[in-house]
Amino acid sequence: MPSVDNRRLFLRTAALLAVVLILSWFAPLASACPTCREALLDGHGGDLLSGYFWSIIFMMTMPFLLLGSFALYCYWLIRIARLAHEAGEA
Repeated sequence: MPSVDNRRLFLRTAALLAVVLILSWFAPLASACPTCREALLDGHGGDLLSGYFWSIIFMMTMPFLLLGSFALYCYWLIRIARLAHEAGEA
């Protein structure tokens, strides 16, 4: 009989796989570049320069946001482990 930890790991892995499959199914619908091209050809470009500016800003900040979040999570786990260790010694 599998332990509770193995079941949780299996459920987390299955949920992650389901999310990846669902997102990959919707990936062809995300066609920003052809839409921008068609808008420029039709003359309905709007504020295209501002759109490019904000998309570049978001793309540049995303790696730092992900790395910072991962580092904060690791710090949080280490801090909890240290507090648990200190509580066990006291």
